[in-house]
Amino acid sequence: MTDQKVQIPDPGTRITLQNDLTLRIVLKTKHKPDKSRRSADVIPWAEKLAERVSRAALEEVGKPNAEFEISLNIIQMLGSPDYVYICYDIFRADCDQNVQLQIKESLQQPIHYASRRGGVYIMRKDLRIEAFASASYTEMRKLDKGELPLFSDLRYPPCYVFGKRVEEQGRSQEEWQQLRAERKKRNAQSSEGGETIQGDPDEDSERSEHDEPTDDQVPSGEVQQNEPLNNDKLTSDDLEGRSEDR
Repeated sequence: MTDQKVQIPDPGTRITLQNDLTLRIVLKTKHKPDKSRRSADVIPWAEKLAERVSRAALEEVGKPNAEFEISLNIIQMLGSPDYVYICYDIFRADCDQNVQLQIKESLQQPIHYASRRGGVYIMRKDLRIEAFASASYTEMRKLDKGELPLFSDLRYPPCYVFGKRVEEQGRSQEEWQQLRAERKKRNAQSSEGGETIQGDPDEDSERSEHDEPTDDQVPSGEVQQNEPLNNDKLTSDDLEGRSEDR
């Protein structure tokens, strides 16, 4: 049994979970303001959550004992409200390794979107999320040449050195903010960006709190920041008719 609850009203998503060996999901969830935003901490947390939600989804379609593994593609953290989008693939045990590799490298895959309402994740097909996930994947890949998952934090945008994402050495919050401001100004003309999967779709009254700086020192060299594109964001009315869990 899993600690997550999932409902799947979409017949297409149910059939895919029951019969297919692979499935790509975008999972929307909340990140607690008092928790670390370091990629080294967020990635394992996201992986465990994706596994629990996937297990609950398989139980929902009558496959409680199905063996599977997940592969994270993108983790995208918004600044305020503190939502996180986790794009990942489910691979059933019988899925061929070559097929898995092709799926992981593909930017164009059907997306099944899971967002939480009333303590339950609702999973369904969503073409608009599919389009934005693909665009986000493409844009982030222009900057990040490293291994999956790609990681983006719109509050503290990652920096890249020669296509590799790096994190800051431990600093005070004041030093962190000053360093970010200086780097942003210095690289304003050369920084590239990526679209968000969804943008900021939900109104939220919570205030975002400052989080800790990251740990790894940035080597000297060519540094770029991942600045999000502000155009073409979807609104809450575009994607969801009612707000999710607060």
